[in-house]
Amino acid sequence: MRRSYAVALFLLLAVPATAQQKPSNPQSLFKATLLDYANTSKDVKSMLRSGRGFVEPSPVFADVTGDGKSDALVRVMTGGAGGAVAVYVLSTDGTTGSDLKVVMRNQRLYRATLRVNAAHNLVVRVPVYRAGDALCCPSRARDRTYAWDAKAKQLRRVSIVEFPLV
Repeated sequence: MRRSYAVALFLLLAVPATAQQKPSNPQSLFKATLLDYANTSKDVKSMLRSGRGFVEPSPVFADVTGDGKSDALVRVMTGGAGGAVAVYVLSTDGTTGSDLKVVMRNQRLYRATLRVNAAHNLVVRVPVYRAGDALCCPSRARDRTYAWDAKAKQLRRVSIVEFPLV
């Protein structure tokens, strides 16, 4: 029994510090990436650091950059009525190795949802409330569609469509 503890302690101490600090799951990895990213808003960083917000536990993986590799479509959630308040697309497109970079960000959202359409474009939907609408039931929604710009190596908004909800 003592020997197994000694082996475990040796292995823990023998692993370089940088390997020990590497996030162990996608949620932790994406949180660390967003905190390190210079253009993550001060508000989103504050939410992530304080625990008032979190990276959703099950991000969407889809190839929206057209490089044949899955990109991470990541939402920052409030855990409350605000739902998703920020959206990021993290990709390895154009990087060496497995370095992640943010190729799209939208950091001022409310109850946002994501989907990838048939053309492999990202669609971000947000509710549009009118006077008298209940929180559960907005009368309209707005879809923002983003397509990959290979030259600029980023997602660019190509359309905004607002429509009534039934």
